[in-house]
Amino acid sequence: MPISLAFHKNRLKTKLVGRLTPPFVVLDYPREREVIRHPFYSVRVGAEGGHNVEVSVDGGTWQRCRHAVGFWWFDWPHVTPGVHTIVARLITPMGQVKKTKPRTCRAIF
Repeated sequence: MPISLAFHKNRLKTKLVGRLTPPFVVLDYPREREVIRHPFYSVRVGAEGGHNVEVSVDGGTWQRCRHAVGFWWFDWPHVTPGVHTIVARLITPMGQVKKTKPRTCRAIF
């Protein structure tokens, strides 16, 4: 990798990490307006500083995520066709709650 490209990548990483200090929660996937083409999907959440991460689909009950490979995952086994709204939240050990902005996606299959 050329030195200039490595330098710019490190600067970007430093800027992003500097803005995301614990506790934080980020809904990685699905992306905004992503099209899901299978009735099974795993929602990926980035979070740090908490002991519990949950996801709500279409304003439903909060479902606990599992932690694996440095991310939190919600296995969404019965995706129905249509437009869905997803929100993730992190609960810190002190009871503080951090939520993501609602994210929409569309399922077709």
